[in-house]
Amino acid sequence: MLIGPTAFGRQTAPGVDTAVLLPFCDGDVSDLQGQQYVDQTRDLFEATPDPALRSAVMVMGANHNFFNKEWTPGEAVAPAWDDWGGRDDVCGKKAPARLSPADQRNVGAVYIASAARAFVRDDPDALALLDGSDVRPASIGGATTLVTALGANRTPVATFRPQSELHSVDAFALVCRGYQWSKGQPTRAPGISPWAQPHFLPMYGASNAPASSALRMRWRQSGARVKVPLPTPADLTQSSSLDF
Repeated sequence: MLIGPTAFGRQTAPGVDTAVLLPFCDGDVSDLQGQQYVDQTRDLFEATPDPALRSAVMVMGANHNFFNKEWTPGEAVAPAWDDWGGRDDVCGKKAPARLSPADQRNVGAVYIASAARAFVRDDPDALALLDGSDVRPASIGGATTLVTALGANRTPVATFRPQSELHSVDAFALVCRGYQWSKGQPTRAPGISPWAQPHFLPMYGASNAPASSALRMRWRQSGARVKVPLPTPADLTQSSSLDF
């Protein structure tokens, strides 16, 4: 269970259930790079299903310092401060959506306990709070959390790659690098800073390292579609869900 972590080296743990808390109003880790502990495991197991669940919990109104009382202004013995430095109307000290330190620690405690029960005891109720199901814990009160996950025992059906065959009708489609490191390379979201896209962050000190790929699509009318043929037919009759 990772709490607002950095991910400079992206050392993921293959086969290990993992959940990460992403505090939306963070300052020091404003790019929410902890998402990489989920995303970097997507393609680790291509021949056999990955046995581990990877879950990202976005905690709206939270700052990573305030999960720790000793890093919270007014409660810490050592010097502590709010390191948020962006738009005050969204995450400033008086912003309506900002969580109080006590409320934020409560959210952290609920999801840490849920992860322990889900990963160690296989508790189905706890698992539902982490696997993207449309449920939320009543004990977090009015706090807002957004949960996405890469399911355990997944079997990849298809992965978009630069050489993937695409067929589009009334639409533009291109498979891109997740981030740009040289001029002339198409990226998934032109004009948006890579530091504002947690799923597609360049590596620190290695911006030309292999990047995850993504399908960029644009359409101007209803009915537009893009086809990506599967390399081989896929039998989904025994599957319980299909993620895209």
